[in-house]
Amino acid sequence: MKVLGGVCLAVLLSLTVVGIIALAKSPGSGYHLVKSVPIGSAPGDAEYFDYVTVDPSARRVYIAHGAEVKVVDADNYSVVGSITGFKRCHGCGAGAKS
Repeated sequence: MKVLGGVCLAVLLSLTVVGIIALAKSPGSGYHLVKSVPIGSAPGDAEYFDYVTVDPSARRVYIAHGAEVKVVDADNYSVVGSITGFKRCHGCGAGAKS
């Protein structure tokens, strides 16, 4: 019985060490923050962000932001406009080209 208890303890310790190593060496996502772009407060009392849409040909990033969509220049990260008049905006799609 003593041998069985020792084996169980050894297995338990081994699993614990393997678990700690697995958690400590989790692979990174490959993503990293390049720049923070302040876009100001959303109008009204609903401050939230939702979907981000990129239009690569126009070099614009559209960020659903409360009751509006902020338009950001993808090259210099400046806010170039706002599309307003929404009650709650959850995203937008880039226009189709013909």
